[in-house]
Amino acid sequence: MEYLQISKNWMSNRWNSMYFRKSFLLILFITSIPGIISGIGIYIFGLHSTEKELQKVHADEITARAENLDEQFNYLEESLTYWAFEPSFNSQLMNMDFVKEFQETRDLKQKLLVLQGSHPLIKDVGLFIDRNNPVLMSPYLNEIEDKNIQNGFQSLLALDKNVTWQQPEQFANLEQYQNEISITHQIPGIVNDPFGAIIVTIDKMNLASILETLTPYSDGVTLLLNENNKILLSTSNHETDGLLDNIHLSLESATTSRNTFQMDWQDKTYSVSYGQFDRIGSNGRMYQRLRYLLLHHQL
Repeated sequence: MEYLQISKNWMSNRWNSMYFRKSFLLILFITSIPGIISGIGIYIFGLHSTEKELQKVHADEITARAENLDEQFNYLEESLTYWAFEPSFNSQLMNMDFVKEFQETRDLKQKLLVLQGSHPLIKDVGLFIDRNNPVLMSPYLNEIEDKNIQNGFQSLLALDKNVTWQQPEQFANLEQYQNEISITHQIPGIVNDPFGAIIVTIDKMNLASILETLTPYSDGVTLLLNENNKILLSTSNHETDGLLDNIHLSLESATTSRNTFQMDWQDKTYSVSYGQFDRIGSNGRMYQRLRYLLLHHQL
């Protein structure tokens, strides 16, 4: 007990010494320097590594979902090509009496309804026949008497590609197809002188639902753009034109099919991910490029 008391008194006297306290604190600081440096290094490099890993996981997830959408587009194109070779869509339609041959007319209508229900992205299906009195079955029979409307449908038959997502201006300006996304296939399947076309209009609501799955964020926005960066479809009603103008140069200079980057706009930081789908084109072009753009406001 006496020894402990002596030790306690010695330590107390030593601690009261300013020199002892400064020396002790200096020793503690020096010995802690390696730990501080190691901690800072682990934090910086660990944070950078974690951030890169999260970005990679994010990009891989978007890529997988985009490939799923691309496969649905491919399936839609293949299905339309299959139906374009349907034996019922032959040159006899040019002279067919749709009233007297009501059984054949009903069969045509039924086939169009089957095609319409064959894929969730299909909203409407029409069959245009360029005869003396042009008609459109959609799926009910309608004679086309207006010359401007006739010219719009007939412009589909002048395309170099028998199947395309890129429609001529005359057709795209028709009232029922304005602001629509459509894919058309000339009939019969392979001829130099087509007499008609199958017109498939895409269901924008279902397509928007699929586009929403591309972003893992509930507050994100997904846009579908054509190769001229015109918005074809958006999953949000928010105004994005100003932001699109700021990333326009980045999209033009893109050298890879998919990428992710960050940008600041109006005192906010946005995460931008984008990629592209190469769809069948027209007018001598093998493909029309569609781009998808994912925007997410980072807090």
